[in-house]
Amino acid sequence: MKKDEITLKSIVHQTFVGEFYPYNVEQKNDEEIDSYINNIVGSLSSINNLEVEADFNHYGSGYASYVPIFCYKKDGSTTEIVKGNKTINGILLYVCRHAPVAAYGRSQVTRDSHGGSREFLTSKLIGTVPSGDWMEIENRIKEYLNNYHFEILSKDFLEEPLDFNILIPTNFNENESYTIFDCFFFWED
Repeated sequence: MKKDEITLKSIVHQTFVGEFYPYNVEQKNDEEIDSYINNIVGSLSSINNLEVEADFNHYGSGYASYVPIFCYKKDGSTTEIVKGNKTINGILLYVCRHAPVAAYGRSQVTRDSHGGSREFLTSKLIGTVPSGDWMEIENRIKEYLNNYHFEILSKDFLEEPLDFNILIPTNFNENESYTIFDCFFFWED
C-alpha cells in the first residue's frame, strides 16, 4: 500500500483507494464494501476450530473506518470462566473500509451478565497472537485475506509518523501526533 500524502489523505476523507472492485469505484458505496468484507468473514468462519465475530455496527452513532473481527478458538481452550465472568483470548482483525488492507493482533473480550467489553487494536499489538498454538490459524487468516487481495500491514509500517499535517477524526489518538495506523483505522464518535 502506498503511504504517500495523497493516498493517506484520501483514505482519511473516506474515499475508496484500491485497484479492484469494490475499492476502485468513484462513487462511495459502503454497502458494497461491507458485503465484500462479509464474504471474508464467511471464509474465515470455515477455518477449523475458529469462531468469528464481525461487528459492522460496533461503534453505534459514530463512524469506524474499519470492521473489527474477533477470532477465537471454538474448543474453549482460550476461554476462562471465573464467577460468571467469561474472558476470551483471541485475534482481533481490523479490515479497512477505505482500502484493501488489514491488521491483526492479540486481544481479549470479557462477557458477564451485564454485557462485557472488548479491547481495541493498537499499533503496539500489530502482528501478535495470544499465547498458545495459533500458528495454523494465523497462517489461514493471512491466506484468506490474501485470497481477497488484502494486504496485511506490518507494525513497522503502521507506526511510521505522518510527515504532513492532517486532522484525523479519531478517538484513539490523544496526542495529535499521528501515525499511518491512524489513517487506516480510525473511529469517530
